[in-house]
Amino acid sequence: MKTKKINVALLKRVMRHIRQDKRRLVMRAYCEPDEWLEFRGHPCGTVACIAGWALILDRAKGSTHKEIQAARDHFISLTPAGLSRSDVLFKRAMKLLGLNTGQAKRLFVFRNWPSTLRIKPEDEDNVSQAIRRIKHFIETNGAE
Repeated sequence: MKTKKINVALLKRVMRHIRQDKRRLVMRAYCEPDEWLEFRGHPCGTVACIAGWALILDRAKGSTHKEIQAARDHFISLTPAGLSRSDVLFKRAMKLLGLNTGQAKRLFVFRNWPSTLRIKPEDEDNVSQAIRRIKHFIETNGAE
């Protein structure tokens, strides 16, 4: 079986992007206009999880509000009848990041994170926690 190579460059881009504005990361949303979630997110109106930002940033190439909104709207429109958006986007993000199913579940699903990375100290925000998770995932080559 051929081993996939994890797209570390894109994961690092996701880390940089969510670090710039902590309101951008919502782990329960693949990629959504924030008004749907009643969040006041980034000024471009987009909130997303790790998988969602990987998809959006890869497609947008740039980081203008217009580019991000267009990429987000592209992925929102992809859901075929009878399928959930999360299933479609999970598979796309998994492929884009070069992950197998187990790795994708370990990275994208909070409850599957190592327990040491799931425990949130009082003074730590979700973005810091997600960045620690992504770094650990890269360091272990997706093994944990």
